[in-house]
Amino acid sequence: MFISYVRFVQNLTQGNFTISANPDLQPQENTQYEVGFKQMITPNVSIDATIFYKQMSGYPQIRNIAARPTGYALYVNGDYGTVKGLTLALKTRRINNLRLMRIIRCNTQVEPDPVPVACTGSLGREGIT
Repeated sequence: MFISYVRFVQNLTQGNFTISANPDLQPQENTQYEVGFKQMITPNVSIDATIFYKQMSGYPQIRNIAARPTGYALYVNGDYGTVKGLTLALKTRRINNLRLMRIIRCNTQVEPDPVPVACTGSLGREGIT
């Protein structure tokens, strides 16, 4: 994502609209929290609940620069996002050679553009063959 000054000038003098690297890019930052809870309901059935929060910032994006004699594009830090969610799981021990597991995960993007809550689920089943 870096370009030499000579290459940059060549692109401009040739009239190319280029995406130029930026040596001033800062590293991406992620902050993530997760809290969980696990409990046996009966001797054979347990539940797991986990909530999570993730904040992301400093992701590169392309910014168009209007310049003379020609414009160019430059990578800059600026993209960001925040995600919150919940994971629920119901698990059983092996009963009569059968073990079940049901997982539901719901999450939503809060920033930059709010997205409605989306849930996905999975059902796992194991048995002796």
